[in-house]
Amino acid sequence: MVSLRQSVVIVATFVLMVASFTGTVAADPRFGGTIVVGSGQTVGDIEAVGGSVVVRGTVDGDLTGVAGNVLIAGTVTGNVEMAAGSVTVTEGGEIGGDVNVATGSLLVDGTVLGSVTAGAGEIVLGPDARIAGDLRYDPDATLSGNRGAVEGSIVADDSLVGDVTVGPVVPPIVFDVWGLLVGLAIGALLLYGAPEFADRVTGMAVGEPLRSGGVGLLAVVLAPIVALVLVLTIIGIPLALVGAILFGIVVWIGSLYGRLAVGVWLARLLDQESRAATLLLGFGAVFVVGLVPVLGGLVQAVVALLGFGALALVLNGRRQRDTGEEELTPDLRPV
Repeated sequence: MVSLRQSVVIVATFVLMVASFTGTVAADPRFGGTIVVGSGQTVGDIEAVGGSVVVRGTVDGDLTGVAGNVLIAGTVTGNVEMAAGSVTVTEGGEIGGDVNVATGSLLVDGTVLGSVTAGAGEIVLGPDARIAGDLRYDPDATLSGNRGAVEGSIVADDSLVGDVTVGPVVPPIVFDVWGLLVGLAIGALLLYGAPEFADRVTGMAVGEPLRSGGVGLLAVVLAPIVALVLVLTIIGIPLALVGAILFGIVVWIGSLYGRLAVGVWLARLLDQESRAATLLLGFGAVFVVGLVPVLGGLVQAVVALLGFGALALVLNGRRQRDTGEEELTPDLRPV
């Protein structure tokens, strides 16, 4: 039976997670270093505040907000209203409504079925661009490229000068640091609120990394297949949606345990026997490595799979004990 203390930990973790977890299911709003609508994914209106916003799937509604960079390679059925360092609509990207942006540079090489109003320093129209309406832009901007892409009028509008302001663009590192602080807070809650369970999960991850990572990878591969099967049954669609939400939550929590496992390993190497050292070393190391292009993303993915797999194994081990079976979990946590 779950104790009162464990219940408080679970509820508090969930509340913090809902307040900070971004990019899983909720379409409005989204915050984060990189906000992604993946290929094949469909969401509703998005109000984004992030370092980067990438749309490869479908936003069935409007895309608004502030970002360092915006890339639209999929579909936005409504309007796009963004203040950003750069905005790019790639070949194959499509916007069903109007585009109103305040940006340093605007590149359109896809389709805009409405009009474009841009307070920008530079505007480039690519060879595959199509703007069904008008293009209104700041006369101080540099306009180049395929002017024939504009089916309406091209107007250098003096009224735009001073009307559209980008304001200070928040650099991506700010959102990365925010994510680190939130992760530290929830990681501390997991580590100190339910220490025995945290010891079992991190012990499994450090003691059996290949097994843990393998289970995590297998689950991530099988989950979309199971969801697809449920969707094909029609009546299973609600189950698939709820399952996708819960799966995303568990994977995210698993990634936090993965960082704690890294902290356990580093603490042992440095002969630091404290939970605070585990917390700071684990989250700090993954954060620093995560700033390295390509390598950082790969390491973060491996850590997430490691923690998620270990979490799944420990939960399964608890189920086996409840049914009379027993599974030993290595415990390598510092005291």
